[in-house]
Order: sequence, then structure tokens, then C-alpha cells
Amino acid sequence: MAAKLMSNTPTIASNYQESVESYRQLILSTGEDLQRPGLEETPMRAAKAFAHLTQGYHQSLDESSTTPVSIEQSRAGIGTEY
Repeated sequence: MAAKLMSNTPTIASNYQESVESYRQLILSTGEDLQRPGLEETPMRAAKAFAHLTQGYHQSLDESSTTPVSIEQSRAGIGTEY
């Protein structure tokens, strides 16, 4: 099941099955051997990484920001520590 972009109700499959298969096909199209040591788990790693990188597409502003920072604070570097 694919994700609905620009929606607060994600429909990403928790097992990443479609994404993993897409990454497998992409890697195979480059001529790589998916059985090569170090490459076996790459499609799953890539699928999880992409899901993490795009998780904000499925969050409201309230969910994605926890500490409000004003423009002045941001320019001064206040409130941007991690």
C-alpha cells in the first residue's frame, strides 16, 4: 500500500514490503548482486530510511514541532540546541 502524500493519515505498510521490492528492483537494475555480503539487507535499510526521512509528510505542524522558536531566537541560535 502506498503512502498518501500531504495527508495526516498515513497509509504506509508497516512491513515496508512494496518499498523493499522497489529498492530491490532498483539495485538489481544497476547490475548488483543482492546476495553479495553487505548488500542483503540494503533494500530494507533504504525503505526504513526513506520512511523516516518522509515521516513529516504525515504529521501536522503540532505533531512535528515540539518547542516554538521565534525568528529572533533562531537567528541568535537560541532554542536550536539538540
